[in-house]
Amino acid sequence: MRVTASGGFLPEWPPDGLALSTTPGQYPTVATGDSGAVFTTWSSSDIYAQRVTNSGIISEGWPPDGVEVCTAANLQYEPTMIADGTGGVIVVWSDSRDGPFDIYALRLNRDGGIPTDVFPSDERFGTVIGPAWPNPFRQTISIGVRTAFGGRLHAEIFDIRGRKVRTISLFVSPGQQAILWDGRTDDGVDCAPGTYSLQASIGGEKRSLKLVRTR
Repeated sequence: MRVTASGGFLPEWPPDGLALSTTPGQYPTVATGDSGAVFTTWSSSDIYAQRVTNSGIISEGWPPDGVEVCTAANLQYEPTMIADGTGGVIVVWSDSRDGPFDIYALRLNRDGGIPTDVFPSDERFGTVIGPAWPNPFRQTISIGVRTAFGGRLHAEIFDIRGRKVRTISLFVSPGQQAILWDGRTDDGVDCAPGTYSLQASIGGEKRSLKLVRTR
């Protein structure tokens, strides 16, 4: 809910507040964007973010349950964020993907994407996999790949029972690009709705990402 300086509520906003996500979440924080917009971030084992306009509407292009900021293995929690001065935000969180908690950060622009002129803090590992869009998805999902050195990317997708359903292997150049999965197995069979795990490797580095398919 947006409260005015006099303690009232803006009439454009829903009277009982705007749902930023209908999935479980905690540790929400906010930052101001441009044109009166507001960013918020929260965790639910992964890190998500949402952008709301001044009139109380989720910004165009942002999914109803928020953008996936980080879906790495293990636990990510207690995110915070700050405006980057260009209409976007920088999100920072605690992350246990490699064991004891480390600190990670990612910069988002106003449309929820990663700016192409910067690498996230994950650059110390050379490669970032994600975010995926849309996620959850129905037909085709685009998986972001950002690498400092390029090379042969080998990705395998597993279902919730650990069965491999799809293998993707291609050469990627340094920089940011995306790979697509059409929700089908290597044999062309349409995969059932559910949770899938993408396991990707490039140059000896391994990354994982959770993918969710809906009906």
